[in-house]
Amino acid sequence: MKTARRIKVNKPIGDITKITIGLLVLAVSVAAVWCFLGPSHNSKDIELENDSNFPRYVYNSGKSLLAYRIAITIPDVLKAVPCTCGCTVIGHTSSKDCFMKDNGSYSPHAANCDICQDIAIDAFNLYKQDYSIRKIQSILRKKYEINDK
Repeated sequence: MKTARRIKVNKPIGDITKITIGLLVLAVSVAAVWCFLGPSHNSKDIELENDSNFPRYVYNSGKSLLAYRIAITIPDVLKAVPCTCGCTVIGHTSSKDCFMKDNGSYSPHAANCDICQDIAIDAFNLYKQDYSIRKIQSILRKKYEINDK
């Protein structure tokens, strides 16, 4: 019995293959440019402050430590943003009060409050994007449904 011979045929590259290769090259190029420029070319390069004298409660979680580091890095921003966790009943007038007392010592309140930590982290991310304090205040008032009533 004879075996069939295979015949090689050179097929031209079709239009769909050309388009696919073109899109792939475009996607890789866009990804390379994005990696080079970063997500926002207008973002501030801010190094977070650190305090080796943080009280123990600051280290309750990684998020707590991050929020306290943010609080000592951008206290003026947090002073402009009210808190929504209900801490006004204990005399807090801004998110800064959740982290620091008027006398400069740390407040334990934010160490166990996700809302306070979230507000600080959001404020910092907006500040890094070069938003003004007034704009940060406006954005966070809407996000956390803060009213002055």
